[in-house]
Amino acid sequence: MQTIEEFMRWYFFESANYELTEEEKSNAFVSRYYTVEMNNARSRNSINDGQIEQMKQPIVLELNVAGNKAQVIIFEMDCGELKRHIYRLKVEGENWKIDRIGSECSICKGKVRGWGNCPICDGSGWCYY
Repeated sequence: MQTIEEFMRWYFFESANYELTEEEKSNAFVSRYYTVEMNNARSRNSINDGQIEQMKQPIVLELNVAGNKAQVIIFEMDCGELKRHIYRLKVEGENWKIDRIGSECSICKGKVRGWGNCPICDGSGWCYY
């Protein structure tokens, strides 16, 4: 079985390549339905090679493994900004699988962790999707 580090490295590499492939696929659609100005605006906001490289190489802040479960906290690109995210993983069969993904609470940034009074994260510091 892959280590958590190997799994996450491959996950980010393939995720970045997937994003690039999806953008390439959408170019024909955009060219057909949008004006040149709209297409140019879209291109200015598209993922560039530098961002792809950054997405492949997130910064691991914390990695905890307990039996068949793991938690990885990282800095990664999100909408053009470097943000903290949490990945919860578990073993299914002989492979690690991502069970939940969350981002740091935008209101309290985890500062009220355990107090239970943040209206967004209820004090956990994380918002899961």
